[in-house]
Amino acid sequence: MNEHRATSTEQRATSNEQRATSNEQRTTSKEQRAKSNEQRTTSNEQP
Repeated sequence: MNEHRATSTEQRATSNEQRATSNEQRTTSKEQRAKSNEQRTTSNEQP
């Protein structure tokens, strides 16, 4: 019984890690979008 409980706890921890990873990927895509916006602004400023 205790082993089963430990397994469920590990699975919960794993799902939390996966959620954290997806959040990091979302943050990275936001940063990439911001960079592309900066590049677009820079190209607009060039004569």
